[in-house]
Amino acid sequence: MDKKLRADLLRITLMPERAYRKNAAHIARHLVEDPTKGSKFEPGMTFEQIVILSMWCLCGVRAELIVGRLPEEVRRLPGGHLQLRVLTPYHLGRCGVVALSEVPARARVTRALRGTGEDAVEVNVVRMEASTTTALVLSFARDDRSAWYLYTAYPGMLAPPMSDRQFWDRHAFIDPP
Repeated sequence: MDKKLRADLLRITLMPERAYRKNAAHIARHLVEDPTKGSKFEPGMTFEQIVILSMWCLCGVRAELIVGRLPEEVRRLPGGHLQLRVLTPYHLGRCGVVALSEVPARARVTRALRGTGEDAVEVNVVRMEASTTTALVLSFARDDRSAWYLYTAYPGMLAPPMSDRQFWDRHAFIDPP
């Protein structure tokens, strides 16, 4: 087991809700009401419910670490972020990313800007139904004091930052009809 990765994951604590609010806008992108293309939580899910769900999943991850097991899908991202995918018994929402190789022949892939201002990036977008998922992706970053906080949470597949053009040139955001 990667001892540094295990130690970093164990340092992520059950944070007070204000720590979750640090990046609330990023998490809010994944609420159904937000027009941003990408993975979406089930209709009616609130920010507070996502925080509770994230804390619950983090408890499970910590239990696995205590008995010496790393989560099945965990990775370090550029900038020191940690990202992990946790399978739950619940339908959480719809996965908003698909490999271009899995796009039906009748679906048309277009290009669109995602983000705003300097952060805007051109991405592939496909109009098709998104599949339901029970997976929750949690991404953690460190603040100025090296304390971990939840950077974002969304249902679906692990996806790298938008700067990973190799990945994003082969995948598309789903825009459901």
